Amino acid sequence: MILRFRSVIEDKAKKLEKYREKGIIKPTDRAVIAISGVLLPYRVSPRIPPEIVRAVYPVGDITIEIHRETRQIVDSYLPYNNRVRKVSGVEIETDIFLTDKFRHISAVLYGEGDWVNPFDPPGHDFKIMHNPRAELRLPDGWFPRGHEYWLRDGLKLDSKNHNADDP
Repeated sequence: MILRFRSVIEDKAKKLEKYREKGIIKPTDRAVIAISGVLLPYRVSPRIPPEIVRAVYPVGDITIEIHRETRQIVDSYLPYNNRVRKVSGVEIETDIFLTDKFRHISAVLYGEGDWVNPFDPPGHDFKIMHNPRAELRLPDGWFPRGHEYWLRDGLKLDSKNHNADDP
C-alpha cells in the first residue's frame, strides 16, 4: 500500500508542477494532493501510523520498549524508516516530504470513506499530512476534521485527532 500511495503522490505532483508551469496554478497558491481510498481493498488502515503517513514521512512501526522484570513501558517511539523494499528487491524512498522535489506540495489529503459507507459526521475519515519543506505551508488546523500529521523538529511525527474534540 505504501508503494501504491507513493506512486500516486508522485504522479499527481508531476501534474501539479505542469499546472504551475502553464500558469493554471499561481506561485502564490498552496497545492494539496487529494487521494481517495474508495477503490483500495484495504483503505482503512489499522497500523500506527497508517500507510498513507508512511508514504510521505520516514517512519516505521510504533516500537514499545518494556522492562523485562517490571513489565512497565520504558519508552515508545516511531523508528526512522525511509525506504520500502519491493518484491523485486528494489528500495523505494518514503521520505518524499523531506526532499526539494515535492516543495510545491503543501500537503496530502487522504479519504477512506465512500458513498455507500460514509463516515458520520463527514470528514472523520480524512488524514492530512503537512509537508514541512513546502514553499507555501498550510496552517495547523487547516482542515478541522479527521487526523492531521506533521513532521516537526527534524524527524518527530506529531499528530492531532480532530474527531476526539467532538461532543
